[in-house]
Amino acid sequence: REKYPPGTRMVLLGTTEERDPVPIGMRGTVHLIDDQGQMHMKWDNGRTLPLIYQDSFRKLTPEELAEERIEKFNKEVIMQDERLSTVEAERMLISNDTKRKNRKKVIDKIAATIILQGYLDRRNK
Repeated sequence: REKYPPGTRMVLLGTTEERDPVPIGMRGTVHLIDDQGQMHMKWDNGRTLPLIYQDSFRKLTPEELAEERIEKFNKEVIMQDERLSTVEAERMLISNDTKRKNRKKVIDKIAATIILQGYLDRRNK
């Protein structure tokens, strides 16, 4: 449930459903995961067939998500790599002798600031 929270965008790669399957390659959005582990989906074609553990699927990549947003909103999407922002924030806090307890309180805010500053620096070039 933590790996696929509601709202996660997925693409179907293969299915065990034989009677009336969702087409391979169809994209959809996770609605919920029930107690049996079925992933209830809202497919882009209007179907609501759930995924089960035998089905093959994956999350959409950041690039695929950006393409969807461009199509939906007709706006430019600027990708910002944020993978190392938390590491950089932690290094900054450690170099300033911030105690571990206090680091936990502010690390996400500092990481967000680093991400925003990276975007602004890139935009102003």
